[in-house]
Amino acid sequence: MKKLFAFSLVALLSLSVVFAQNAISDFPDGYYRIKNKATGKYIDVEGNSKNNGSNVHAWQYNRGADSQIWYVSNLGNGMYTIAAKHSGKLLEIDVNNAKAGQSGGNGKPAQTWENAGTPQQKWEILDSNPDRYEFYLRCVSNNKSLDVKSEDGSKDGAQIQVWDLQRGNDRQVWVFEPEM
Repeated sequence: MKKLFAFSLVALLSLSVVFAQNAISDFPDGYYRIKNKATGKYIDVEGNSKNNGSNVHAWQYNRGADSQIWYVSNLGNGMYTIAAKHSGKLLEIDVNNAKAGQSGGNGKPAQTWENAGTPQQKWEILDSNPDRYEFYLRCVSNNKSLDVKSEDGSKDGAQIQVWDLQRGNDRQVWVFEPEM
């Protein structure tokens, strides 16, 4: 029994280390445009809104649009905040949105909100292909990954939401383009 427990504990700790290795703890602070790998669209604040609760969606590249530029800030412990340049509001998950069929938090939409220090405003950056600045973004509050809604496809205005992490799903892979 003790051997089985010891083996199970070692296996569990090894698994934890594997997952932890995928999290990036030293991602450089700075301004980025964040583009979805599957659609080629950028994370954008709808209508350049500066209000709390502003919808975040995918949109084609818009030169000079500060609503598509995000400041990534390392909080330590592998957590980050992501703030819209035009408003300073943080990217977060709308945890109060209760659409039918959103079991376990899948489908919750992204929005911006003033910094409240809440878990839905904190993100982990997970390794997808760091040599190409391609990453997954996982929300600390529910361990769901930022995702472009599949029904919207690659059209402008496609909803950005969270969903269970699906490695290999390019709708969940984000390319960080440094903004000068």
